[in-house]
Amino acid sequence: MGKDFINGNRKKEKGLTIIEAVVALGIIVILSISAISVAVYTNNIQKRVAMTRYFTVLIDNSISLYLAYEGEDFQLAFNKLTNQSLTYNVDHTFYFDKDLNFTNEASSLYSAKYDFSANSLSIKALYDDGDVIYERSVTK
Repeated sequence: MGKDFINGNRKKEKGLTIIEAVVALGIIVILSISAISVAVYTNNIQKRVAMTRYFTVLIDNSISLYLAYEGEDFQLAFNKLTNQSLTYNVDHTFYFDKDLNFTNEASSLYSAKYDFSANSLSIKALYDDGDVIYERSVTK
């Protein structure tokens, strides 16, 4: 009995020790941070996939229009596709904001550069820092 009095009887004690509480809180914090990190990473990946898909479709459709039409027909078809003006055989850069809406250069995060050469079109979608998102070229 004296030994139980000195060391205590763990079965009769109620509650947690402070060390047990700190360890449990530490584990909960680590798991919470991990779950939040995964959620943020997943959200960023989904946005990146949607943005890449947008530019892939825009560029592929623009290439299809270039192959199908010439001159004013191309300009009219491009305007119907994007509500933007693009003169046939004249280089142009379009700028996009974070929601992938057309905008001016000052408030842009992305751009799409249309480069016309003799019987060819090259289009590049770029991040603001110049990294390529998607590019495609075609020759008639």
